[in-house]
Formats: sequence, C-alpha cells, structure tokens
Amino acid sequence: MGARPKDLFTLIKLLDYYNIKSDSLFIQTDYYFNSDEKSNFLYVDLIPYIKENKIITSYFKDEKDFLGLYYFPFYRYSKNEPKLGIRELLASLHRKNIFDKNKGYIGLHGNEPKDRIWQRELPTKIERNTTYNDSIKFYLDTNAKKGIFFTAPFRPDTKNLFFISQLKNEFPVFWDFSRQVTDAKLFKNGYHLNEEGAKQFSVQISNAIISKK
Repeated sequence: MGARPKDLFTLIKLLDYYNIKSDSLFIQTDYYFNSDEKSNFLYVDLIPYIKENKIITSYFKDEKDFLGLYYFPFYRYSKNEPKLGIRELLASLHRKNIFDKNKGYIGLHGNEPKDRIWQRELPTKIERNTTYNDSIKFYLDTNAKKGIFFTAPFRPDTKNLFFISQLKNEFPVFWDFSRQVTDAKLFKNGYHLNEEGAKQFSVQISNAIISKK
C-alpha cells in the first residue's frame, strides 16, 4: 500500500536478483504515477539491508544522509528507532503474526464516518518530469518480462477520475478498474476498499485474468 514508481522499480529488479519467477507481473499504478519520491514503508523495510546488494544500495543513493546511513549502523538505526529500535524488536516478539495466517492480507473494516468523509482528488494531468515509470517499462522490455499495469477502484465521488484515462496511453498493457466498484459502502475511504469491497474486487480481477488468458 502506498508504493510509488521508485519502490516498484526497485522491487521488480529484486525479483530477478533473488531469482523469483512469475509468468506476469501485476503492477498497480494510479495518482502516484507523478511521483519521483520513495515511500516510507519500503525505506524502513530495506534500510537494514542497505549493503546487501547494489539494487538496495541504489535505492538510498538520493538520500542527503546516504553516507551516514551506509557507513554508520548506529546512525542508521537511531534515525529509524521507532520502527527498528529495541522497543519495536521486543514488541514484535509478543505480537501475533497475522501475515502467516492471512498470507499477508489485512482487511479494512467499515467506512469513513459520515461527518468526516474526505473527498479524494486525483491529479489533472500526467507529469513528464518523472523517471521511474520509463525505467520500469524499459526494464520489462529489455528483460522480456510481461508487465500488466492496473488501477484499482476509487470511490465514485473521487474528483478528476478522468486522470486514469490518461494513464492508458502510458503503458502497453493497462487494465482500468477505477470505476469497477460503484457502491460507496464497499470503500473504507476514497482510495481503499474495505474487506467486503476487496473480496468483490478480487473476484473481478480474477475473472479478468482468466478471460484474457
């Protein structure tokens, strides 16, 4: 959740590095198409492995404190203490592992309170100053990999949904599910389906995969 093109490019390369095979790669794209930034979650997940290989190292090369992160473990962990410190380590020993039980899936329940509904808004146009989207497409093409780009559903009241139609021209294969779920009750918020909505979308995307084989 929240993966940006920089994150996706890194993860796609790591799949090859660790020799993880697949027939196709499903790559979600949406309003983050215009971003050249990293996500916070992958930054924290990868920082302990900054020296493991060149792919992970390159993910951090743009950081202003790269030298500190790379050469000084104390600085690396103290900077990220809320997620990587001793308190988090001890807490994790007593935390139930929900990923083994649910294979990584965590459902969102309910909806936004009616008095706090936030109407989401997409960008109005494609930005041409980004680099990682082109890097992803070039990498897939040169390595003969089948990439299927897709957009997940948005709540119907989301502004500027026409932005998704612009994405169709950016990828050789693009599946648009942005308007596939029309009942607002199936959304936790404007950008995320709740558990019931996720189950419905899972059926929809599964049927699309089967029909396009």
